[in-house]
Amino acid sequence: MLVSDVMWRELAVVDIEASLRAAAAEMLEARVGSVLVAETDTPTGILTESDDLAAGYAADAPFSTIPVREVMSSPLVTITPDQTVRSATARMREEGLKKLVVVDGLDAVGIVTATDVIGSYPELKAEIRAQTDRERAYFDSE
Repeated sequence: MLVSDVMWRELAVVDIEASLRAAAAEMLEARVGSVLVAETDTPTGILTESDDLAAGYAADAPFSTIPVREVMSSPLVTITPDQTVRSATARMREEGLKKLVVVDGLDAVGIVTATDVIGSYPELKAEIRAQTDRERAYFDSE
């Protein structure tokens, strides 16, 4: 199963000059847990709900006064849509992340999350079972 099979294609994006309040509003409106941060239409970072809350708490200031650029995670950790879901989960584990930005060249085309992977578990399990059956059939025929 490929990343393109499970990724979310509609990205929520805010400008690098946006405030945490604007980022939170975008996440709430889009009903997502993160926003890409862009500078002149180029994704440069990501801000998650957790980042938003932690930064607001640490600053002890209104979210509208805290710039996204100061708290976003950057550089982006990415994966391509043609990579396997297994490689995406390995990358998430290695990097200690729950979300990977999916890129095609320089363009962000989606996001894959741990939740997306969990949601695809039945299909992944069936794919592994089919692979195992093919391998058994091959070795039994020798």
